[in-house]
Amino acid sequence: MGPVLAAVSVSFVFGIGIGAASATSITAAYGPTACSPTITVTPNPAAAGSVVTVVITGTCDNDTFTVTLSNGVTICTVTTNAVGTGSGTCTVPSSTTTGAYDVLVADAHGNSTSAAISVAGVTPAVTTATTAPLAFTGTDAVATSALGAGVLCLGGLLVLGSRKRRRNTLV
Repeated sequence: MGPVLAAVSVSFVFGIGIGAASATSITAAYGPTACSPTITVTPNPAAAGSVVTVVITGTCDNDTFTVTLSNGVTICTVTTNAVGTGSGTCTVPSSTTTGAYDVLVADAHGNSTSAAISVAGVTPAVTTATTAPLAFTGTDAVATSALGAGVLCLGGLLVLGSRKRRRNTLV
């Protein structure tokens, strides 16, 4: 189902003897012929902003189809292979309002078909949590604990030292 490639005209002239001639002319043209596409749209219903898959089957081999919503917004193109099958992923615009729509596929030669689809509300954006380290809002607990233990030991030694001195001075 490609564009018109060629027109061929062949003439044959037959003759036997002088002045006898017979002419036959054959003209053939290659070009698009009618085909019968069918489509499937999944998922249905689809959310605005989501991706749908459009599958085209039928007799439209090696053809390119434009996929359009019934509100006039083109959402993708799908090209069929040599046996008339093709698929494509199309994005339903996030601005599409909730409701019933037709998905229309059409080629440049006038071959077309459509399928109904329901569009629901906007697909929420997926956010991924990042695992950033917690903010440092204090001091290093190990260093502070070690300093406190050292001061406590020093204080204990001073108390013991002062008691011994007191005993020595009382005697």
